[in-house]
Amino acid sequence: MPIKSFFARRAARRGLFHRRTKTQLTSRVVISKPVSWQSRLLWGGLIAVVAAVGGAGLFIAGQSSAGYDSFGAARRIAELERENADLRGHNGELSATLNTATTQLSIEKGAHQSMEAQILKLEEERNRLSRDLALFDNLFPSTGDDGQPTIRGFRIEPASAAGSPGAWRYRLLIMRPGKSQDTFVGDIQLQVRYRLDGQDRLAQTPEAGKISEHLEFQRYQRVEGQFQAPAGAKLLGAVARVMENGRPVAESIYRP
Repeated sequence: MPIKSFFARRAARRGLFHRRTKTQLTSRVVISKPVSWQSRLLWGGLIAVVAAVGGAGLFIAGQSSAGYDSFGAARRIAELERENADLRGHNGELSATLNTATTQLSIEKGAHQSMEAQILKLEEERNRLSRDLALFDNLFPSTGDDGQPTIRGFRIEPASAAGSPGAWRYRLLIMRPGKSQDTFVGDIQLQVRYRLDGQDRLAQTPEAGKISEHLEFQRYQRVEGQFQAPAGAKLLGAVARVMENGRPVAESIYRP
């Protein structure tokens, strides 16, 4: 019977334990109120913000511990970009000013060269007129009688213009003896003679050497110009005549 008593007491204790455990579990059950999705979203956002702030703090702390200042570097980069933009703008202004100055300098240089050429030309003309005046003073007799015009210094020579083969230049001087006070009015006629294809020919056009110019002077007048010989023609000579009222008053012949 002792064995039966042992199992009976054990079964009684086990039943008592199960009853107590069931009672304790039943007393501890709590019915909780369900949480809304807005609250869950709010708390989730707060947690994400806190995590991001914490991560940023840890990142900045790690950079600081390594000796790198990201905020200072960003500020320095921004300052350098502003300085670069200012320098680019200043460089553009300087380039525009330089271009303007270069253009003005080129214009002034061209004008200066043109003025120098004009001055040289005027100086040559002045010297030529001075020589002509000195020559005329020696040639003209100091009498009071005025005579008819005469032709002096008639010559024809090749033109110096490059790229113009067969071009010729003529020069002659028409003078009146004495110290004339009236004005001579007339014409100068020039006709050039060629040899072309074995025949002697006279120029028939002003371009070829049949030239007529108006004269109007008191003491002297210089006449000069240029003509073009026909291709293959040989210059034989020319005749220059001073005409007054349709009649010749002076004549000069040029022979090469």
